[in-house]
Amino acid sequence: MKARDSRVAYFRNIPVLVYHKVQPGIELGVTTVHPRVFRKHLQWIRRQQFTPITFQTLITIPESHLPAKPIIISFDDGFASVAEYAFPVMQEAQIPGVVFAISGFLGKRGVWDVNLGSRAPLHLSGEQLRSLVQQGWEIGSHTVTHRALPFLSTAELGKELDASRRHLEDTIGGPVQTIAYPFGLTNSRVLQASQRAGYTFATGSPFLSRWEGQPIVFPRIPVFPWDTPGTLEKKIAAPQALTYQITTRVIRWPAVFSPIYQLLFRRFLWK
Repeated sequence: MKARDSRVAYFRNIPVLVYHKVQPGIELGVTTVHPRVFRKHLQWIRRQQFTPITFQTLITIPESHLPAKPIIISFDDGFASVAEYAFPVMQEAQIPGVVFAISGFLGKRGVWDVNLGSRAPLHLSGEQLRSLVQQGWEIGSHTVTHRALPFLSTAELGKELDASRRHLEDTIGGPVQTIAYPFGLTNSRVLQASQRAGYTFATGSPFLSRWEGQPIVFPRIPVFPWDTPGTLEKKIAAPQALTYQITTRVIRWPAVFSPIYQLLFRRFLWK
């Protein structure tokens, strides 16, 4: 029991950064980071002597071989810009990443989300996911359709969790053991369903930091377009700081429009 407790304590101290799009240009919203800014983030991570790992590392590596200062760099939604702009920079620095892909939108445009004044972005294809895996990246699930899981029926919830994992595993030819909850939303029912669906780890809201048996739930640190190495340092050092929590909640509140949009147009989005 002590060995598991020490491993859980280790997990809780791992900072998990979450990006969405890495690409040039300006977009409405707070999810697009310029490649130049992204490169500065990675350079700072290396200077601080972090060891970038994946969730799979935590599953496969003995505790005695785990790094003293780990960090995980993840990407929600699995947008094609990850392969075009983020991957080359990370490959250059020999840093692996984790992509949480929406299985129902591989190679398709993200019509599941509100897109104000721009065309829906393209998602990574199955071939691109396989290519990332070959380079040491991990693919996790972001469900089938990116719906708010706590509000689904039991049957719908099971499908979003189980079908996405099986589809992604068939696509990449390997295990998918981590899930990122859309919009960071979860509850005890979703956690239990995740366990039944075969997930070992889960990630959610930046304010979620509790341990509830399996899966282990990692809170994540959202990265915004204006973040500098200095702001990343503050977020990692004090993720529970009141000012950080308030600021992040204010910045993230427009995300509530996506679940409302999905509810209104669900018959057209997932027909």
